[in-house]
Amino acid sequence: AKGGETAECSWCEKPLPEDARDGSFCDWSCASEHKLRRPSNSTAARQQLFALEHGVCVSCGLDAHALWRRVKALTPPERYQVLLATPGFAPKGFKDRRLENCLEADFWQADHVLPVAEGGGCCSLDNFRTLCTPCHAKETAALRLRLKNRKNAEAAAGSGDIRDMFR
Repeated sequence: AKGGETAECSWCEKPLPEDARDGSFCDWSCASEHKLRRPSNSTAARQQLFALEHGVCVSCGLDAHALWRRVKALTPPERYQVLLATPGFAPKGFKDRRLENCLEADFWQADHVLPVAEGGGCCSLDNFRTLCTPCHAKETAALRLRLKNRKNAEAAAGSGDIRDMFR
């Protein structure tokens, strides 16, 4: 630190110990939290969530990581058959990208328990859960419906019931 000032941890703002490795964080947990909560850092969230939940969907129990590893090792025609037989993963025709270029992100998502749209952004790992892609699609559809209903309710607030005009 300059001028006799004590250097502080970039995350918790406590004084840095003399042996701080990079000079920015007091320990591994502060560095990890900073990396996780940085805006638009989904890679860190996925990596840390995978270390905890191993790509297994908390909603339906599907081991989406194992499914990805299995599908990745197959030829495109074999991939088509496996995806077709797995609920929620049916290919969207023979030009489905997953048949040629199979990515792990096609099989499981790091989902916010409290959605970003409802205040769950910049959060700790406690607000993340693993969802397979079909379960994530269901959660996203439910969120969109909630947001739409909330928007409609706010727009209608203070207005009367049109049926009252005909009574």
